[in-house]
Amino acid sequence: ELKNVRDAITAHGATVDYGRQTVRIDGVTPVGQELTVEGAPAYVFIFESPEDREQQTADLDANKLELKTPSGADAATGDLAISVGSNVMVVSDGATESDQQKIDAGVQSLP
Repeated sequence: ELKNVRDAITAHGATVDYGRQTVRIDGVTPVGQELTVEGAPAYVFIFESPEDREQQTADLDANKLELKTPSGADAATGDLAISVGSNVMVVSDGATESDQQKIDAGVQSLP
């Protein structure tokens, strides 16, 4: 659930708010729901199971990833980074290195 991801990242010292945008990634079933972490967009993809997440995200490369808005436009504005844990993938867009560490720690702490 999006709230669980928000709470997990917040627990690691980041200011996290809900965003309004959604994004898609070709080959990934769930839609990414936006959170902002210290003002940078972070899109949360919630899969049916950890196995489903592993299967759909195993070949993703943050340097080649394309985030698309519902209308098909490029949604990325900065450098992308991927964090995975449990049945969740978070793609951050332009987060600082220290904020990315908080995102990684939060996502990896999910049960």
